[in-house]
Amino acid sequence: MTIFARSMLGLLLTAAVICVFGAQRVAALTPGGELASHRAIYELKLAHTRGNSPAVAARGRILYDFSGNSCDGYALQFRQVSELDNGEGKVTLSDLRSTTWEDGAAKKFIFKSQNYVNETLIDTVDGQAERQRDNVAVSLTQPAAKTFDVVAGFRSMTARKKARRCTTRSP
Repeated sequence: MTIFARSMLGLLLTAAVICVFGAQRVAALTPGGELASHRAIYELKLAHTRGNSPAVAARGRILYDFSGNSCDGYALQFRQVSELDNGEGKVTLSDLRSTTWEDGAAKKFIFKSQNYVNETLIDTVDGQAERQRDNVAVSLTQPAAKTFDVVAGFRSMTARKKARRCTTRSP
C-alpha cells in the first residue's frame, strides 16, 4: 500500500465515522417525518503521526450536502479535498467526489464517483441500480459498461423510511 493510500484510508475512515456517528446524534427528520435536508463542512487536519508514518502533514475539507424529499427523491453530494505532505517537498492533492440520487420509493439509485490526484482524474465509477422483485439490477457505464444483479436484501437509508404517497394538491 502506498503512502498516499494509507493516509487517505485513515482520512476516509475518520470522515466516515464523523458522518455516520455524528449524524446519528441528531434526529434528521422534519416535523412531518421527512428526512431533513442539510449541509455540513468538516475541516481536516492531521494532529500527529505514529510510528514510521511517511506523512508529516495533512489537511483538507469535506463537504456533505443532502437534500430532497420522498416525492422528488433524495440527492447527496460528497466531496473531500485533502493535501498530504511527506515532509520532503512532495505534496499530494486528493479530490474525491461522489454524487448520488435515489427516488423517494427507494427503487432507483443513480451514482457517480470520481477520484482525482494532483488534478488528474484517476478513476470513475458511474452507474445506476434498480430494485426488482427478487434482486437489484446494477448497470455501470464507467469504468466500463457492465450489468449485474445483487441480492435484494440491501436497504438504503431512504428505503428504511416509509415512502409517502406523493400527490399534487389543486389550488
